[in-house]
Order: sequence, then structure tokens, then C-alpha cells
Amino acid sequence: MTDELEDLKMQVEALRRKINDRTDGLGRYEDHDSVADVLAEIDALDARLGNIEDRITRIERVVDTNPESVEYSDMGKAEKVYQIRQQLVEIAKNTDGTASMDYSDVRMLFSGQASAGHCYNLMEAAGHGLDGFTYDNAGGRLDADAGQKRIRVKLDDVNDLAAFHRVNNGEQRTPGVNDA
Repeated sequence: MTDELEDLKMQVEALRRKINDRTDGLGRYEDHDSVADVLAEIDALDARLGNIEDRITRIERVVDTNPESVEYSDMGKAEKVYQIRQQLVEIAKNTDGTASMDYSDVRMLFSGQASAGHCYNLMEAAGHGLDGFTYDNAGGRLDADAGQKRIRVKLDDVNDLAAFHRVNNGEQRTPGVNDA
């Protein structure tokens, strides 16, 4: 009978260690009046964790880090300028290192939601403040008879693509871009 009692004691102690290992941070099993208290505390922590996960999910629905997922009406000028520059860089990377967009291209980028005047303002802002980005007319000048206005990029003239991303992430002020 003594061997059986010793075996039972060992099993109980093994279960206590297992409970203590699983309830690390809850305190020692001995600090609780019963296993039911431990389980109740585990349930309370589990419920709290569930609430935190729900809050994070709600926040993630509101705050999306993907600029393309933001509605046009919710974007500021800097975000729109960023999208124009990003589109130009992507096009240039896939071609000969240069790209340009005119008013209709910018309007299409924003699914037709930007007015003509706003498109031109965004193009002008995108063409200033970073080497390699230029706002001009198709003839290379800004006078009225030179051709259609455009925003363009020449990747060879972009001194630092990392600087481009820093500016567009708001880490450095760009004249004309961050002004409302």
C-alpha cells in the first residue's frame, strides 16, 4: 500500500508542477485556495486577452498602413503626392528609368475623383522638393504654349531613393508637399 501511496503523491506533485508551469505569472498553485481559483483566474485572463484582441482588430480596421487602401476623400495632400511619386517610380523601374504622367494619368490614379485643378496642384507639388522629380510641360518649359503639363521622374537624377521614401513617410519636410 505504501508504494501505491508514494506513486499517488508523485502523480499529484507532477500535476502541481504542470499547473504551476501553465499558470506562470498567476502565482504559485499554493497561493490559490483551490484549483477552481486558478482556473477562474485563467478564464479571467483569457477573457481579457479576447477583449484586447477585439480592440486590436477594431483599431486595425480604422488604421491601415497600406496607402492604396485609404479612401480618396480621407487622403491628405501629402498622401496623394506620395501616390503620384510612387506610381512614377514604379513605372520608371519597369521601363528605361524615366516616367511621366499628365493630368489624365493622375486623374485615373485617383479613379477620377480629383478635379482638374487639384490634379495640376498635386502634380506641381510632386515635382518639387526632391531631385529627379520635375513638373513642366511636354516641351520642357512652363509657358502656356509649350504643351501639356506633366510630372516626370528620371531615376538616375533621384539622388537617393531612400530619401524619397523618408520624405514620403513624413520624416523630413518637403516644401510645397506638406502645405495644405
